[in-house]
Amino acid sequence: MTEGTTLTLQASVTAGATVVSQGSVTFYDGARVLSNVELVYTGSTFPPGTANFKLFLGPGSHILKAVYSGTNTHLASSSSTTSLTVTMPSSAVTTTASPRLAPPETTR
Repeated sequence: MTEGTTLTLQASVTAGATVVSQGSVTFYDGARVLSNVELVYTGSTFPPGTANFKLFLGPGSHILKAVYSGTNTHLASSSSTTSLTVTMPSSAVTTTASPRLAPPETTR
């Protein structure tokens, strides 16, 4: 992935085959919290039971993980980690040089 590209993180929370639409998901990059997002219940462009977060990551290695907070009826859980490397965009620099000829000198 190249720096400057939008990344959408999406966590889906289910209990067996049942979609869980209460609680929140915290997205991490290593130990750093990226965002805490409420699960979608209804009326969104995203499916119910998902937490969605758009971001830009800087260049380097990233270890991403999602952690569901749990509720009174659902236990907390965590995703496995996903490694992602973000690279700097390549910048092709083209330099052209053309010789400039000086006008001939005239003598008097």
